[in-house]
Amino acid sequence: MATLNTVRDRIRTQLEAASGLIEPQVLTSSDATLTTLRDRVESRLQDASNEKWSTDDLDEAILTALEQYSKYNPDHKLTTITLSAAGREIDVSSLTDVLQIEKVWWDYDSSDPSYPPNFRQFEVWPGDVLYVDDRDAPAVDDVVRIWYTAMHTLEDLDSATSTTIPADDEGTIVTGACHFAVHTRVVELSEKVPAHDDVLEELRRFADEMGRN
Repeated sequence: MATLNTVRDRIRTQLEAASGLIEPQVLTSSDATLTTLRDRVESRLQDASNEKWSTDDLDEAILTALEQYSKYNPDHKLTTITLSAAGREIDVSSLTDVLQIEKVWWDYDSSDPSYPPNFRQFEVWPGDVLYVDDRDAPAVDDVVRIWYTAMHTLEDLDSATSTTIPADDEGTIVTGACHFAVHTRVVELSEKVPAHDDVLEELRRFADEMGRN
């Protein structure tokens, strides 16, 4: 017998198919670290000895590029939460670097997953609260499976222990980091009297080209 939730799920599937939405493709994660990526940025900027850009400046540029990249191509994650209390308001503060919660499957049983998935209507409230907007309310020890997007990480950057960016997109982060590093250099040089306008303009053109790329 059809239920409200199964009808919702079928409608969702049809709408996604009609609009061309698909699940994100799983790609091989890069094995790059902060050191290897920084070396590539230094090579691109022709500054292997850090005479023009300090490692701190380059690390900040890499971080900024990673943040901007994550807004357009975030890391897709999947996790489960076992509820310690009953109620519609679920604490999701254990999820780190969350950009958006995409789907909620409740009640979930890993040993016997239902089909189709029992996706629920939900809202995300301030204070890391996930509100289940459904006819039923979760009970103690229920398991909630959550699909969400998060910021990408680069090993050794901001104490990250792994790299999540796709291997094919390493060059994108390098190019973005060059863009932000050169813009920082332009600001620095523009405050110095000996700086020539043509030098600054050339740097701006290079930074803009990296930004477009």
